[in-house]
Amino acid sequence: MFVGYRKGMKEKVTITDMECPSCQSIGGMTIYENSFRPTVMFVPVAKFNVKYYLFCKFCERGVEIDKVKARAVIRS
Repeated sequence: MFVGYRKGMKEKVTITDMECPSCQSIGGMTIYENSFRPTVMFVPVAKFNVKYYLFCKFCERGVEIDKVKARAVIRS
């Protein structure tokens, strides 16, 4: 049995009408999900330590955002 893990960032959604808090450009904000996923036979079993980050594609700066707010934006 192969047991391992995956961790890293996954792009979730791009927002086109939001202003960047750093460079004040409008658009190009992307929400990424960072998580730790244990795997069995290369299949992810669960997600742990899930955090969401908001990155600007222009200035390439990011900030951590609240899970509830991130999930609400992803659903809509």
